[in-house]
Order: sequence, then C-alpha cells, then structure tokens
Amino acid sequence: MFSPQHPPMSAIFQEVKRFGRKWGSPLLLLAVFLGLTVWSWRRWADPIIDFGRELYIPWQLTTGQVLYRDLAYFNGPLSPYLNALWFRVFGVSFTSLIVINLLIIMGITWILFRVIKGSADELTALLAALVFLCAFAFAHYEPIGNFNFVCPYSHDLTHGIALTILSLWVIWRWRNGSSRVMAFLAGLCLGLVFLTKAEVFLAAAAATGVGVSLVILSRRKSLGELLQTFLILSLAMLIPLAGFFFYLSAQMPVSQAVKGIAGTWGALWNSNVTHNLFYRRIMGLDRLGVNSRMILWEFLALLLLAGAAAAVSMGFRAGRQKLMILLGTAAILLAGSCWARQISPPPWLLEGWPLPLLTVLLAIVVLAACWRKWTDPQFLKDVAPLAFWVTLALVLLFKTFFRPSLSQYGFVLALPAAILLVVTLMYLVPKGLQAYGGAGAIFRGLFAVILLADLLVLLTLSNYFYSQKNYVVGTGNDAIITYNPQIRGKVEIPLLLPYLPRGEAMNQLLQQIESRMAPGANFVVLPEGVMVNYLTRRRNPTPFVNFMPPELAIFGESAILKALQAHPPDYVILIHKDTAEYGVWFFGADPAYGKLIMTWVASQYRPVWQTQHEPLQDKNFGIKLLQRQG
Repeated sequence: MFSPQHPPMSAIFQEVKRFGRKWGSPLLLLAVFLGLTVWSWRRWADPIIDFGRELYIPWQLTTGQVLYRDLAYFNGPLSPYLNALWFRVFGVSFTSLIVINLLIIMGITWILFRVIKGSADELTALLAALVFLCAFAFAHYEPIGNFNFVCPYSHDLTHGIALTILSLWVIWRWRNGSSRVMAFLAGLCLGLVFLTKAEVFLAAAAATGVGVSLVILSRRKSLGELLQTFLILSLAMLIPLAGFFFYLSAQMPVSQAVKGIAGTWGALWNSNVTHNLFYRRIMGLDRLGVNSRMILWEFLALLLLAGAAAAVSMGFRAGRQKLMILLGTAAILLAGSCWARQISPPPWLLEGWPLPLLTVLLAIVVLAACWRKWTDPQFLKDVAPLAFWVTLALVLLFKTFFRPSLSQYGFVLALPAAILLVVTLMYLVPKGLQAYGGAGAIFRGLFAVILLADLLVLLTLSNYFYSQKNYVVGTGNDAIITYNPQIRGKVEIPLLLPYLPRGEAMNQLLQQIESRMAPGANFVVLPEGVMVNYLTRRRNPTPFVNFMPPELAIFGESAILKALQAHPPDYVILIHKDTAEYGVWFFGADPAYGKLIMTWVASQYRPVWQTQHEPLQDKNFGIKLLQRQG
C-alpha cells in the first residue's frame, strides 16, 4: 500500500506524460531557438553593407536628430523610432538590438505555433515553427549577412511581418472574442504596419481584410454592427498614423511630415527605382521565360511527389491487388518527380520555386470553398486564419514572383508561403486523404521526413558561412564577428573570396580614425559604410547615410551634392563596393552614378591613408581615407 507521500510510479509516469504532452513541443522549440542563437552568435550582420544604417539612425535619433528633417530615410518612421526607444531604455549598442530582435523571434514562433496548433494540430504547428526558426529566422544562405530576423538589412521588413503575424493571432482570437476589442487591435496592428514598408502593408491590408470579413460574416451581424466594427478598425488604424503626424509636423513642414509617414509609397512611383536592373532581377523579370519554366517544372515535381505519397497512403488500407497497383503508381509518380527536378539535390520542398503556383492554387481552393459554404458560419469561422495566411503569402510573393527564393528578400517575402506549404502537406492534404479512406498519417510521416531533411540541408548551408566567421570587428557590445582573412586558401565558394579582407581592413580603418582624427572631427563614407560612423560614434554631417543607386535615384545626386557642399565633412572615406548588380559601374566612375559627387571630392580632399587596394577601381577590395584641404 502506497502512502499519500509516496505516489505509485504509474502516477509519476502519468504526470510526466501529461507534462510532455503539454510542454514537449514548446520546450523543443525553445531548445532549438537557444541552440541556433548560440551557434550563430553575433555572426548575423554584415560589417559594411546595409546594417550600419539600422544602428546609426536609431543612435542619431537618441541624440535629438529628427527623422526626415535631419536624417534622409525612405521607409516609414516606425522601425527607426522603435529601435531608438530600445537604445534609450537599454543603452546604445549592437547587443541591445540583438536581444530585442531575439525576443521578437520568440514572439513570432509562439504565435505561429499557437495559431497553427489551434487551427490544425500540434505536429503541423511544431514543423511550421521549426521551419521558421531554422530556414528563416537564423538563415545565412549567401556571403552577405543581414538576411535574417536577428540582424535584418531593414527592420521595417521584419517589424512589419511581425505585426502582421500579430494580426493573424488577433483574427484567430476574434472568432470567439469581443468584436470591438479585436477590431481595435486589428486596426492598430494595420496602422503600425503602414509605418514600415509598402509591400508589407499591402499584404497585411489584403490579409486582414479577408480575415476580418470572414469572421464578421460568420457572426451574422446586422448592417449597423458591421459598420460599427469597420469604423472601430479604421479609427484604430489611424491612431499610430496620427501620432507620428503630430510629432513630425511639429518638427518640420506638414508636407514633409506626410511624405515621411507615406514612406516607401513615394519610391514606388519613381521609375528610376522600380525599373532598375537590380529590382527587375529580384522580381525575375530579367529572365522571365527561364524563370517561368523553372516554376512550372518545380511545381510539377512537387505535385508528382505528393501524388506518389498519396498513392502509398491510399494503398496502406487497400487489398493486396489494389496495393500493388497503387505502389506501382507511386513509383511512376516518384520517377516523374525526379525527372522533373532532374534528380537535383535537396532541399526538395523548401527551395522556393514551387511556392508561387502552390499559393495561387490554394487561394483558388479557399476562394471556391468560401463561395460554396458562405452560408455556413462555422466553416467561415474555421477558414478565416487560413484565408488570412493564403492572402498574405500571395501578396508578399508578388515582389519575387518569378524568382522565388528563401535567400535575400525571401527570408521575409517567402516565409508565409513556406509555412503554407508545411500546413498543406502536413494537415490539409492528409485530412483530405483521411476523408477518402487513406492513411493520412503515412503521407504526413513521409513529408515530415523530407521537411526535416530539407531543414538539415539549409542549416548545413548556413553553417558553412557561420563557420567561416571568427574575426571580430569593433569591440565590446558593438562587436561583430565576420570572415577571417586567414581562411583564403580554405574557401570552397569563390563568391566568398571578395568578402574575406573586409574585416581586417575595417579594424585598420577604426584604428586610423582613433589615432588620426580630432575628437570632434566627422566624416562621410562613400558609397556605403555608415557602420564606421556608428562604431566610432562620429556623425555624418549630412542627412544622407547611404549613397547606393537606390538612394541616389530617390533623393537625387544633385541634392546630395548640395548637402555635402553646405556641410562638408572633415574627412571622406572611400570603401570599395561593386554595384554592377544595379546596372552601373563603380561609384564616381559611371556618369550616371556618383560622378558629380566624386568630382567634388577630388577637388576638395587629399588622400592621407589607404589599406589594401585602390577602392572603386576593379574587383579588389580597399579603403582610402581623404582629408579636407585647407
């Protein structure tokens, strides 16, 4: 007989089982998150390209500078001021931003897991969350960092998608919650997303509109109640816009404040930006025929692979003769899938190309189902989160529709479509097979193995780049770990070679600035490298922090030159940057790109120090420091 103080072992096992059932998946996700954080620690950012802006502008805002008036910026104001807030609370440092972004990643993971678990099941939710963490949040698929959620090239993008995912949670809770409260929260999220990037807002607005409409239809409210709900949502959306408008209009002319709040929308109408070779290549328009064929073949390969798995799952419960027929069919379909993909190595699912057509197909299916069952309140309520996500995935893919990829901008733009792929293969299709007498668990098991194999391949690719990084640029809480210049003879990927000398050159430059420049001296880095200003805590005396082709197209080279002439920096630093991907030659060498500025620099400044090669001349990296004459 067991006493109350000594429960039987079976009771202990039951408690352990209940604990594992409730907390097993969340604890696994936490372990993966912590492991990925330690594995990639401080290796996420590029020491020169893009990310310096994400540190410099918030730092300047903490010193009293005002966005759009003192600092040129072409996205919405939310992210810079939000990051400035973190700097004010936790101190100005790279570490402060890392910690906050890691918390955002945890929040996104939790929402995805909770919503998908509540709408589908736990295994689907677990795999979707793992895909987010391993394939997107900590990704490093190219030599340049910044295409991840810890140190993104643009916080406007990651903040926008995080708020959109928060909107998904609101829609999901709205189905059984208070209409007024949830309408207010949905509108507030949408207003905040407007203050990030235009492409994210378009996707968020479309997805929110679809999700809210389905939830409202499922409640069968009166016309007055519907109008009241949309009024609350609209007013809530205006709150963050009005807040920033009143703040900015107190610091600058109203027209400038409105233009700042509009953010990226102005750039969308600038043909010099939208027709640039770089953006045409990102969209896949430069090789439209080739890319379209790739999308079709890869989608066909996915359909054939799914068909093979479906045949196996249907044959699992069939008789012997039917089983042999289905297994033969599965073999033929699998062979067809391999032929369509030309037996290419993994990843087989998480590689981008099938995502556009898959998303379009699911959008058609969801639309048809809603049309057929629009009188069924329970169906509309249940399908609202899925319809939200399908719409979000479809609109976000537009920017890379004919060249879909998980790398570069795909770390955000392809995320909803990739999660949709997981939900389709792990829940929607198996559920359909189950309804027709198939073994959905077999289908799920096969694709779970393939998904995990894909994640292993993607992690191996990321690990290649992370493992080459063990050289520290900067110090203390601003330290960035980048490529070690000593690994030149061991590099297997030629594309990595141009990035190896940059860390050492950056540290040499930081030492020169410390020893050569007076405490109050300032400088401008051309064409890109405001990270140097941040690491040395020295201002750029002009509003312009970047001089890449998009910035010159948006702001105009003549306006930038006038700012330089009005507030000439004490020093100019030239850092090598190849801009051939934008369809122009080196900064200052191409009449269409920086020629006026470099002519002025040559007449006003003299070189005083250089490391490695002459910058902006050929493929070799170098940095040159120039001092103002007279």
